[in-house]
Amino acid sequence: MSLAKSYWRTIPPRALVVFLLGVFFLFSAIGFTNDLMEMGRQPTLRLILSVVSYGVFAICYAAAGFILQRQSWKAIVPIFVVEMVAMGLLARVGPALPQAVEIGAAELARMHDRLLLSGLVSILAMMLGYGCFVFVSITEGRRYFRVHAEMELATEIHHVLVPAIAARIGDFEFYGRSLPSSEVGAT
Repeated sequence: MSLAKSYWRTIPPRALVVFLLGVFFLFSAIGFTNDLMEMGRQPTLRLILSVVSYGVFAICYAAAGFILQRQSWKAIVPIFVVEMVAMGLLARVGPALPQAVEIGAAELARMHDRLLLSGLVSILAMMLGYGCFVFVSITEGRRYFRVHAEMELATEIHHVLVPAIAARIGDFEFYGRSLPSSEVGAT
């Protein structure tokens, strides 16, 4: 088992869920950005499905990378194909509303509100995603340093309790050293 694969198995489930939630929020912002590029003309259902789809597909890519590591392309390529087909179908099922030739005050106000909402929610989604990444980085960093400190302490205790022996009695020389069978004591 590779070091990276074993590392991902040691992450607490809560931290992994928060990390994947961060991936979801960060990439779901693409759906809102698409709405901005279409000037808020996406039907509401298409907007919601687009936002959720981008987030879910990003989680699939991340999970493929965690689980398959160097072989992740075996999953990423099919996931990409499914994503492109799904997003194409979504665009066909819910095409953008036609652009009005003349925009009246009511249509302009609706467009302004929709673009403002998409922009604000994009920013919020990116901030939430980043916040999740920071949370996982901090909690996992603390956990790593706590375990590392415990390993250092165990190493010191081992050296104190089981010191090396070097003695000479007459014509005989004695030498002994205890080597731990794990990472404890490996410095």
